[in-house]
Amino acid sequence: ITKKLVSWLLNIVKKSPTNGWISYKSSQLVKQYDIIVLEKLNIKGMLKNNKLARAITNASWSKLVGILQYKCDWYGKKNHSG
Repeated sequence: ITKKLVSWLLNIVKKSPTNGWISYKSSQLVKQYDIIVLEKLNIKGMLKNNKLARAITNASWSKLVGILQYKCDWYGKKNHSG
């Protein structure tokens, strides 16, 4: 996962406390790509970076993953989590 993608995902989570933005963007991703690969992140390790710790703790990573998995199933797309 690239720094640009992490930054983009963090911005999605920050923009909407109700996570409506996550739903909107996850729909875009699923419609645009046939295969979505999700990397398992070392959240504990990432929290050691004081500059990113607050943003990381505010992010709804599991909710994003759940919505992406659901939408991949709904649209018949492949989803790989690792």
